[in-house]
Amino acid sequence: MLSPSPRKRFHKPCHLPNNIGKHFYEGLEAVFGNFRLHDFRDTLNLWLHAALASEQSAYANGGEREDLMDFVQHLHRLTEAFCIIHAGTPAQQSIPASTKGLLANANRPFYLSEAEQGNPHQEIQQFRQTFRYSYAKAELLDLLEAVITYNGAKEIARADLVMFYRHLLYLVRLVYKMDERMICEIA
Repeated sequence: MLSPSPRKRFHKPCHLPNNIGKHFYEGLEAVFGNFRLHDFRDTLNLWLHAALASEQSAYANGGEREDLMDFVQHLHRLTEAFCIIHAGTPAQQSIPASTKGLLANANRPFYLSEAEQGNPHQEIQQFRQTFRYSYAKAELLDLLEAVITYNGAKEIARADLVMFYRHLLYLVRLVYKMDERMICEIA
């Protein structure tokens, strides 16, 4: 009888890769394997609603709410850009045609124009130019906090809040970890 391999204490496998340069496509595969584009769209809109309606959020004044709405709009565009890049990866190209059709319906862009869909790296660069990394991280955390404290009429599934946040944060990290060479390679 084989004895089980010894347990490695205080070790958790990475859910999303840390080495973005080496594991860029694997990270996108993990992100879009867990959430489809329509999941990002629906959940981001729900989170926006909760943040704007929450009594205990960081969005007490009009300027903060306007910044949040603009940031979420850019997040929608960013997730679509990364989804388009993901659709072109070798792993996605080997999927049977019938499955590709189903995924295409679940991953149909809404916020990017057809011209922008043809050049998704431009949206990635736009996000990087518009938001500092420190701001994007802080805004995501404030958004998560607003969703957690929301007590309004809309039902929010709290089971995946942290997982969804981590996936959003991973995409935002990609924006700032990618160098110009990587952006040109995926274009």
